[in-house]
Amino acid sequence: MNQASGQRAASWIHDRLNDLPDLFWITGLGLAQVLFINECVERDERGEWLQYLALALVLPVAMLVIALLPRFLPSTQCRFGALRFLAGMAGVGMSFYLLWHAIDRLVLGAACLQTLTLFLIAWRRQGRKETLGNPSWWWTTGLTLLILIPAWAAASRLVWWTPFLWWIANLPLASIAFFVFVLLTSVAFSDSTPTAPKTPWRLWTIPNVLAMIVLAAFSLRGSGFFGSMIHPAVIIGPAELVRQGGWLLWDVPAQYGFLNTLLLAILPCATIWQSLYIVNAVLLFLASLLLFLFFRLSGRGLLHYCCALLVSLSAVHWMCGWIREFQGPQTVPSSGPYRFFWIYSIAAVLLWELHLAYSDDRRWTPVWIGLATWLASCLWSAESAVYCSVMLMPAYVGMLFRRLSSQADSRPLFQRLRTGAACLLAPLGLVALTVLFLFAFYRMRLGCGPDWRCYFDYCVAFKNGFGSFLIEPKGGVALLLSVFFGMGAVVACILRGSNSLGMFAVFAGVWGGCWAAASYFVPRSHENNVANLTPIFCVGIAVALDVISKENLSSHARLLLRVVFVPCLATIMVIPFGCSDFPSRVSQIVREGYYAHIEAGIPVEPNVASIREAVEVAPDEAFVSVREGDFIPDFPPPPPSASSSCGTRWVLPKAWIPLCPTGLFDPLPAKRSAVYLDRFVARHPGGGWVLLSRVPSSDHTWVLQELIATHHPTKTVMGREWMMIYFDCK
Repeated sequence: MNQASGQRAASWIHDRLNDLPDLFWITGLGLAQVLFINECVERDERGEWLQYLALALVLPVAMLVIALLPRFLPSTQCRFGALRFLAGMAGVGMSFYLLWHAIDRLVLGAACLQTLTLFLIAWRRQGRKETLGNPSWWWTTGLTLLILIPAWAAASRLVWWTPFLWWIANLPLASIAFFVFVLLTSVAFSDSTPTAPKTPWRLWTIPNVLAMIVLAAFSLRGSGFFGSMIHPAVIIGPAELVRQGGWLLWDVPAQYGFLNTLLLAILPCATIWQSLYIVNAVLLFLASLLLFLFFRLSGRGLLHYCCALLVSLSAVHWMCGWIREFQGPQTVPSSGPYRFFWIYSIAAVLLWELHLAYSDDRRWTPVWIGLATWLASCLWSAESAVYCSVMLMPAYVGMLFRRLSSQADSRPLFQRLRTGAACLLAPLGLVALTVLFLFAFYRMRLGCGPDWRCYFDYCVAFKNGFGSFLIEPKGGVALLLSVFFGMGAVVACILRGSNSLGMFAVFAGVWGGCWAAASYFVPRSHENNVANLTPIFCVGIAVALDVISKENLSSHARLLLRVVFVPCLATIMVIPFGCSDFPSRVSQIVREGYYAHIEAGIPVEPNVASIREAVEVAPDEAFVSVREGDFIPDFPPPPPSASSSCGTRWVLPKAWIPLCPTGLFDPLPAKRSAVYLDRFVARHPGGGWVLLSRVPSSDHTWVLQELIATHHPTKTVMGREWMMIYFDCK
């Protein structure tokens, strides 16, 4: 009797050790790699890029070997099981060691509260015998707590400007929001019942339409649009220059890309400001709607609906921008969907493909829509092209493999191989045709082909260290790693499934796309940029939750895969809803509605306005400022007649040099800046005023040198700290 009991206990312990969550050993491998590289290389920008690329390349290969090799070599299963166990224990230990500084009583309390809530939910659903009387549930509960403590410690780093505990304790609304959202996420994401792959799902339902109305109202927010002139100015300037006859990829630099700048220029709005407001609002609505739908696919019920809507609102409309003051992506458009929208679009295609794979549906429509979306992302900007290429190309191979390896395809092997080769070459063919079309168009209209280096100028500039910060090891990078490792655990789960190869490639595309977007954080490692990336990682979390709900897993495994994401989602909701003035902000948004003339709110710099008045610069006279920090003077408000006349296209005074604004050239090397200026002056000969400091900044001396080569100064007006020079074309 005792011997049999001992054998059963030993067998149970053996099974539990073999069933340790994949998250543990993946975290162990990843953190061991990070610590090893950290000891071998210097902590500088090059070392940080090495860390980033190693996690993107080495860790997935190691995962493939450990997850797949035992399937083909059963004799190695015991050895790899021991390796996973050791890596898992190391992962737990390193997680607590690296995040010990962030584990306070609030983190412990949140982890214990969520663990207790999940256990009580399981007790109610499955009964006392299946919980209290089942050692497996006690084991699962312990593992849940072990996962939630470091996950909450990592999520707390989103509040980077003050200690998380102090922020929660000193804001009454934050304390209430924290308690409510901890419980809400615990209940909403605790459902371990698998969702049938062919479960019917409808878009046009009353709850979904109500969610669309709410998301649209927040997307139209115009307050704070001019909270920071620096960020919208470098988007507005190139589009205005295109309206005045400039050419992208030749004499107009565009920091945020080709197609988005062209879109702002061709919209029939009175001002470029209105174009940016409309495009940004549409992209915000579509991105938040897609994120909401992604989450809705992974669950059901009222609480899950509320959680999906609140996460979508918080992540897309509040976390981006400057989170400390909740300025949002209206103030900093480059932090939101204006920059990352095509990641949402590619994710929608891949999620569609995942659902078709679970239903064994092999239609080709997602393949062609995915290619068209990818081509649009490449035209949008070079940065978007990198993100979406990393995201789609592995998935594209998996999509082709799933269709061409099907037994339903009765064609001979040679014909299927020929079809596969043609499809693999299709992306290159699309790019070649697009390049040829643009070259022919530029040749006919401009007289020469485009300068393709312009497409990559700003990517190269930021890669070379412009405006870079070193990563703070105790900061928000922990949250990025926790979500990355959590998605890696879902990949390992797919590899053990029946549809491993095709499914792995598709979800690996989502995983890779999220990590590719994280490259935005590597050179610009300010803690606020972690918050800017939370919507993208929410996309990955939503897709991961949907895969978890449809994979053939035990309820214990499904719960352990879900809980790693719960603290991140709860914190994303707590931060904006816990702000003391959040109710007043919401009421203001409801009152605002659509801004028909957003340019009416453009602030005017009093100092610059007085200088222009003193020098008697006419409103329609060409003027540019090269003083450091002057972004507003390049965009004076339109005359009253333009603001009141609907449909009238109002433009700035005729540009004579492409410094619109001057900050557009700050990231570029002086030689590239001179190329743009020389080309623009050659095509737009003319003169105008230049405002600069009495002691010109060394960053802008190249402007004067280039102007003297093509213009001659005819008039100079001096002030105490400034001087104005009028240049005429030679």
